[in-house]
Amino acid sequence: MIQLQVKGLADQVYTFLADICNRPHIQFVKSKVNVRRVDEANVVFMIEYQPDLRTREVTLHLDGAEVTIPLVDVTHNQLDDHHIIVGKSSLDPIFNEDYSS
Repeated sequence: MIQLQVKGLADQVYTFLADICNRPHIQFVKSKVNVRRVDEANVVFMIEYQPDLRTREVTLHLDGAEVTIPLVDVTHNQLDDHHIIVGKSSLDPIFNEDYSS
């Protein structure tokens, strides 16, 4: 479980929280809201971070062979008879545990 605190202008804080709420790999546990002035908010909240929900494996069937690619943040759309699959490769060094900045 992770505890976060967000302070700032109320509309910016609530926009940020709405963005966080729409991410499938983050689950809200509880929150405490403190509004000091009409335009200022302070929110402390607890979340469960579930990064496994971001990853999907895409399997391509090519000439009788299968190629499986793990992707993060996958979007899948279909136009006519064509499939468009977009995501970030989890083989990218930034997603590797050995990555150091």
